[in-house]
Amino acid sequence: MFDAHDLAVRVRSGAPLILIETHEEALLLDAFRHVVAEIFRPLWRWRITDGLARLDLDVEDTPPCNDSGQVLELMQRETLRGIWLLFDFHAYLRYAMNIRRLREIVLGEGAAKQCVVLVGAQIDLPPELEPL
Repeated sequence: MFDAHDLAVRVRSGAPLILIETHEEALLLDAFRHVVAEIFRPLWRWRITDGLARLDLDVEDTPPCNDSGQVLELMQRETLRGIWLLFDFHAYLRYAMNIRRLREIVLGEGAAKQCVVLVGAQIDLPPELEPL
């Protein structure tokens, strides 16, 4: 369903914000695992239920993070250019602080330019993020 090569092209092109509407989360994760095997970037996944996890390595020292604002703060401070899959994160974009911080991240105002992928069944993006 998801073409890993197409996703890799989008990531390599420097797309800072990608929206993917799907119910097939397992297939999407598998596709992104192929992407990072091709382009060698850290792959992160955040879900409110289990927090932040690094998927490209077996690491035990991932900072605990279930809070939406906290994950954006970690993302902004991260020095390695990575891919961040944020599942059902659009619900947290009703907060001004989260919108502002996400704008800063996708505009490259962090430690490293990150690729943020918003994943959900239906994503309603705030007007401030539409052009990005």
